[in-house]
Amino acid sequence: MRLHRCFLLALLCGQAYAYEMPATPRDRNETMLLSPTDPKLQSPPKRTVYVDRKGGLLTQVRIGVSITPYKIVTTRLRDGRVNKQPVEEVTVNRVLKTKTEKINHFFVDDWHIETVPVQFIKRAKKLVMRLNVYRRYGSYGDFEETVGSVEIRGTLRRGQDGIHIFEGIEEKTLNNKDGEPLLKIAAGFSESKLAL
Repeated sequence: MRLHRCFLLALLCGQAYAYEMPATPRDRNETMLLSPTDPKLQSPPKRTVYVDRKGGLLTQVRIGVSITPYKIVTTRLRDGRVNKQPVEEVTVNRVLKTKTEKINHFFVDDWHIETVPVQFIKRAKKLVMRLNVYRRYGSYGDFEETVGSVEIRGTLRRGQDGIHIFEGIEEKTLNNKDGEPLLKIAAGFSESKLAL
């Protein structure tokens, strides 16, 4: 019994595929073109899976973040004293999609947020992550200044799309070198709603 070889060959244009028919004495080189929508070539849709260097799966997590910068308003009183008052500016809410086993970077307005995983217990689905915050300067954000960090602790709940949702809230006010409030940051979700 003769073995027949069958294989698919993707053409450079990516629009059609060549399928070699089983070899017979008279049509040894006969080929036919198949469309990418042909049932013979269809496969189930593949979901992107992130794998670390050791071969373990990386868990994706959504973390809600609210950033409220402060502006220091200076006023001079009648007796000559200077009064400095922090005033809250516009609050910015974002949802960060991060991975539990690697450092991720996010840029929100004039701020650079770095998520650093501290502890992740897969079986208990508990996560501890540190958010380092940097202020960006320059026309293209070339320069950065460390503002501070906030550590968040919570549990993970699997979402409908397979991406986990971080449940747990932590809020902190970061000060500048003079001790004046510079930024208020809140991170996390409460009952799958943005708790900010």
